[in-house]
Amino acid sequence: TDFISSTSKMSVASSMEVAMNELNALAKEMGVHIIAVVQFNRDADNTKVMSMEDLDMLRPSLNNIKNSAAIAERSRVVLGLFRKKFYADRYLQDLEEAELMEDIMEVNILKNSSGPVGNRLNYLFDGEFFKIDPYEQSDIDRKVAEQRIDF
Repeated sequence: TDFISSTSKMSVASSMEVAMNELNALAKEMGVHIIAVVQFNRDADNTKVMSMEDLDMLRPSLNNIKNSAAIAERSRVVLGLFRKKFYADRYLQDLEEAELMEDIMEVNILKNSSGPVGNRLNYLFDGEFFKIDPYEQSDIDRKVAEQRIDF
């Protein structure tokens, strides 16, 4: 059965909170971690993008998650993924700079119950093989991005 009952008289936010509590209890009972993928709201679709600098306004935040209060409250870690190239190809396809830019996927730590937030890890995105490799822009990035992630 679904975790969220559509026949309930609860609000969507309340249903989400109950569902997150049930998932948390299930994870504890089974001794596992649960990774949930959530949808962001559509604010990015309403943003005017006229330049490469405008693309930074599309970077996700915790408030961009649908029903973010329930999800963020129960989550231990929330990561946001952002690929500037995706939006450059979508909104600025006439700019040569957009065509030539590297496809870097940023992993932003939006919430971390046991550590710092705001850290950003960069990976080179290869859409053909759906693979990411650490993007080593500097010595600092090289130390942070130590492992390769394949999906």
